[in-house]
Amino acid sequence: MTLDEFGAWAETIQSKATTGDRDRMLSYLGTGIASEAGEVAAEIKKLLRDGTLDEDRLAEELGDVMYHWIRLVTTLGRKPEDVLAAAHTKIDAKVKAHRG
Repeated sequence: MTLDEFGAWAETIQSKATTGDRDRMLSYLGTGIASEAGEVAAEIKKLLRDGTLDEDRLAEELGDVMYHWIRLVTTLGRKPEDVLAAAHTKIDAKVKAHRG
């Protein structure tokens, strides 16, 4: 599944929180991605604290992050692959500048 396919599928998921005006959707999705990132961090914390990692749980939480990320991207009217291409260019330039 490509990111654009995932984005098209995610757009079909309707709930009270992801319908309505754009600002409400952006607010919900923005807080959702932060919440899911916290779940990712909690799994990593368990690795640091206990020395164990539930890889399936971590992967599940990363999927939840991606759902919120892609919904944010599409709510902005952007294509996921375009956002990633722009990020690639930006990060590549930073890496090259750092290497000097």
